Amino acid sequence: MLILEYNYDYIDGEAYLLGAAMKRTRNAAVSFRLYSDVLKGLLEESQRREISLSALVNSVLENYVDFGRFAQRYGILRISPTTITTIMNQLSYEDVERVAREIGKSHPKEFLASLGLEYTIQNLSKLMSEYLGKHSQWFEEKITEEPNGLLVHLRHRLDRRWSLFLKQYVATILEGFGYRERESTLTDYSASIRLNRVKKQ
Repeated sequence: MLILEYNYDYIDGEAYLLGAAMKRTRNAAVSFRLYSDVLKGLLEESQRREISLSALVNSVLENYVDFGRFAQRYGILRISPTTITTIMNQLSYEDVERVAREIGKSHPKEFLASLGLEYTIQNLSKLMSEYLGKHSQWFEEKITEEPNGLLVHLRHRLDRRWSLFLKQYVATILEGFGYRERESTLTDYSASIRLNRVKKQ
């Protein structure tokens, strides 16, 4: 538990309290009181990562502001890789593709709506890079624009069924934005999807 001392800081001439909307263009100085066991854990982790305590605390709070508060609010579960792999291994490859298609049609829209974001290609990119990538650790993604479409490369630490799931999930999402899968390459730990932009009739 964090206990805040009500210290104000001024950013661009306006006073802010912790928890208010703050621009990330400048640092803000605030004061906390921490329980000793919390501080001990933070110090141990900052030493393990070889980063400053300030950098670690900022990272933890940023994770909460960007994702954690929404995960708690809407009951998003965090499941271990072992559990995901065990579930996936009970499914045939056909079932994995079917499930990925079904989830790809609804999950992104519902998730972005829960964040108060419109279903646009820009917000979809944010969903993939920040919420599914950085915070949920589904994958590490690299998206390259090509003359006629996109090349999406996803890396992860699970297995081939997860590669198949991700490939179909992403392809299904991008179909709604006018892209069609042309070819894909799967390995145990990656999925690459090349998609063509469908010309409007």
